[in-house]
Amino acid sequence: MKTRPAAWVLFLAALFGLLQLANVTGRDTPDSRNYLSYALSLGGADKTGAADRSIAYVCASRGERASRDHSVDVRRFRAPDPGPGIRAECDRYYHRSVGRRLDAGQTSGWTAPFMSERFMRIFEVRPGYPLLLLPFVTVFGVTWGLWAAGVCVAAAGGVLVFLILRTLDVPVRPALAGQALYYVLPTGATAMRPMTEGTMTALTLAALWGCALVLRGRRAGPLVALSLALLFTVKHSQALFLAVCLGGACCVLGVHRRRAGRPAGDAVKTLLKVTGAAAVGTVLLARLLHYPSESDSLQDLLTDHFLRPDRERPWREFLRLEVNFWTEWLRRQLAEPLFLALVGAGAWGALRARPAFGVLLVGAAATGVLSMAAHPDIAIDRLMVTAWLLPVVGTPLWWAGARNLLDDELDRHVPPRGVRVRAHLVSLLDKLPPGLRVDGLRQLHPQGDLEGKPLPLLADPHLSGHRRITDVDLRRPPHQSERAGETRRVPGGEQLLRVGALAVAAHLRRNTELQVELPVGAVGAAVTAVGGGGYGGVDRVHGNHPSQRFTKVRIRARGLGSRPPTTTSRAHN
Repeated sequence: MKTRPAAWVLFLAALFGLLQLANVTGRDTPDSRNYLSYALSLGGADKTGAADRSIAYVCASRGERASRDHSVDVRRFRAPDPGPGIRAECDRYYHRSVGRRLDAGQTSGWTAPFMSERFMRIFEVRPGYPLLLLPFVTVFGVTWGLWAAGVCVAAAGGVLVFLILRTLDVPVRPALAGQALYYVLPTGATAMRPMTEGTMTALTLAALWGCALVLRGRRAGPLVALSLALLFTVKHSQALFLAVCLGGACCVLGVHRRRAGRPAGDAVKTLLKVTGAAAVGTVLLARLLHYPSESDSLQDLLTDHFLRPDRERPWREFLRLEVNFWTEWLRRQLAEPLFLALVGAGAWGALRARPAFGVLLVGAAATGVLSMAAHPDIAIDRLMVTAWLLPVVGTPLWWAGARNLLDDELDRHVPPRGVRVRAHLVSLLDKLPPGLRVDGLRQLHPQGDLEGKPLPLLADPHLSGHRRITDVDLRRPPHQSERAGETRRVPGGEQLLRVGALAVAAHLRRNTELQVELPVGAVGAAVTAVGGGGYGGVDRVHGNHPSQRFTKVRIRARGLGSRPPTTTSRAHN
């Protein structure tokens, strides 16, 4: 891929935004009016002005949807368009109901009084999304501002998917495919709606990116904490769900590693501390700020947004509704099991390709199930949108792993002008300890681009001598450290780089990663791996061609332990 990856990322985001011009309006839900009036009030509008502009947007959207539905109704498309009438009726209804509440003195808070004060309190404690909308509706107006905010939120989610996958060493093409999947699956359509779900999904991805960086040894705990803090401002219950699920995933990882006789690792401990503190902080801060409790949320669900009297035994009714909901939901999913198949395939691909991160991804996706369980309304499916992150992220991880299956055995024969990986290295691979596997033989871009292109050695044993960089990768999950040694060949000469068998074995015992980078001549070069006992590494680099170009051969062995500091050694002439 000659074009820089960033250009492709921006191209996909711009293409998605261009396609959304087909539906500038018609995406709102009943809750959209509350968030919009909140944003307009933050911008300085009074309650009447915020209500008028919100009503105009909502009613115009309903009228347009009615007109579009009418135009394709095979029985009524010949009749007059009902859209204008529906828009006028909607406008009269909302102005009458909102005006009546304003006259009664319901003027507290930031939202326009579309419903009772008790119900509107639920939205008053969610300032994050209205604050996001504020600059857009101020600059572009209500209609185009909401559309532009949706495009930006959705585009950001796709970019975060790309960053997560690249952090996990996924090549550029599968990473771009993950970004595209985010746009074409329900995650993209949900992010475009003027609701909190798109922002919540983007912040969930930001937290997952932080988790991936922590697993790679980067100090990204603050990114995870910041994502959870911002999520608290958008919807505090979702912040609690994500913190608990990620913390639970860390516990699963720690217990699994302990049972296998390995330490939990600093990365897992760091994430557990951050998510645990976030969960406790969310509960305490919600109590301190007198946020609506779980009892209020339950009564809201069972009384049709407080339009009916409170239920005396809400938990018993809730559990009954819960059982009925999941029974019906499962029946509908089994009738059309696309969602279950994609989620299952995504989970399998993530857990197989990157086990540690896969557990965290499953935990993040589980927040969608928890959200749906907390509000079991069969007519609302957007609450489970985070579950779609499994196929969005897991499918590219599976693709990247499948591309490397051809590299499980290294061919011993290479044409005279190719780079040779001799039989000693093949026998060395056969001696690797259980669990280590060949995960990639890739060509890297000569300019340093991290794009990986697997060389199909089993199908075609000839490595083309095109002066590209070849990468031989023996790996376990890519969240561990790297130790590197590097040398450069003198034209026509020979340079030694020794990686002793004891050193390699010690690295493997510490569950770390050994990486040997050998820039050698691109033409007529050969790399010889000498056994030397144990798991010895590369011993010599041979070359006799006067070319000044270099080919890099990288050999990695990764384990499952914590990441030590990265060091690099170079052999000089």
